[in-house]
Amino acid sequence: MNASVILDQIYKNRKHHILAHVMFWLCFLFLRWYLTTISFNVFRVLPRQSILWLNLASVACLVIFYYTLVYLIMPFYLKKKKLIPTLFAILFVFTTYTILDTYLETHILSACSTCKQIMQKYNADYYEFLHLDFSNIIFKKVLSLGVLIGLLFNVSVPLGIRYAIKTFKQNIMALKMSRDNIQLEYNFLKAQINPHFLFNTLNNIYGLVLQDNKEKSAALIAKLSEFMRYTLYEADQEKMPIQREIELIEDYIELEKVRLNFTKTDLQVHMDKLIFFVPPLLFIPIVENAFKFCPDQIGALIEINFQLGEKQLVFKCTNSIAEINTFDQSEGGIGLQNLKKRLELYFPNKHQYIVVVTATQYVTTLILEL
Repeated sequence: MNASVILDQIYKNRKHHILAHVMFWLCFLFLRWYLTTISFNVFRVLPRQSILWLNLASVACLVIFYYTLVYLIMPFYLKKKKLIPTLFAILFVFTTYTILDTYLETHILSACSTCKQIMQKYNADYYEFLHLDFSNIIFKKVLSLGVLIGLLFNVSVPLGIRYAIKTFKQNIMALKMSRDNIQLEYNFLKAQINPHFLFNTLNNIYGLVLQDNKEKSAALIAKLSEFMRYTLYEADQEKMPIQREIELIEDYIELEKVRLNFTKTDLQVHMDKLIFFVPPLLFIPIVENAFKFCPDQIGALIEINFQLGEKQLVFKCTNSIAEINTFDQSEGGIGLQNLKKRLELYFPNKHQYIVVVTATQYVTTLILEL
């Protein structure tokens, strides 16, 4: 069992995830206690039990600070991008940490008569310092930056491990997705641009040729050729201009419209800028799904809308559905499954995939944060 599998099992199982955190903090506590007893630390001459209590109190304060920082403050900043409130939150948590850590330290030492005697003998200055007014102790600790430096050093250990694991997982996911992208091209040809689609398109073009509609036949052959060229030779790029993706959808719509008798199609593009890059073939699974499940009947409609602003791209695809629908359009086959994986890779925590189903319509909205 390799490291990626182990990490995957730990993070997917909540109990294993919590157990891993508990084990880390227990190891961290033991290491601090051990280093205190063998180092030249001011507390090394204290009774072992007192050393344990001091380290336990310090680690408990560190745990509170760490989880508040990682699971509350940092997500708030990443989501809201508000620096001043974030700095005030960090200052508040740091002050709380200093007060709590100092209170527990002075309380543990004052409750131990042996500790008092040892401190008076081996470190009289620190003993006198701990007998100052509590507010003065806090003020001097903060002013000396000793608490801040110690906190930064201690919290850097779990933070470093956390982001090392996160980076490792992202690298593993990137490797997996690079293989999935290759598979996507094959799946696209096999499932999305399948022989059935090609057969229908070529058959429609053949019908136009028999009708001596040479101009339209030639136009459709050109669109089919361009469509296949893009999916075969350009889709291996990591990112493509949004304009090329829109052109691909336009070609797909024109090819599908040949077989439709009643269904109306409408493509709207509203963009402040066209210099925006997206993974290739990102929207096609949604469009293909709309054409697949939209009934070709009077009043049927497929609407596709691109709205690109300064901060986000909104793609919306709406298709009519039959009154009696025996198929689940949300399943969508391998194309939509692959789409969701690619969104997680290229837009982690920066995308929304929303599906709304009414009695007459199936609406898919994809929002990408820029």
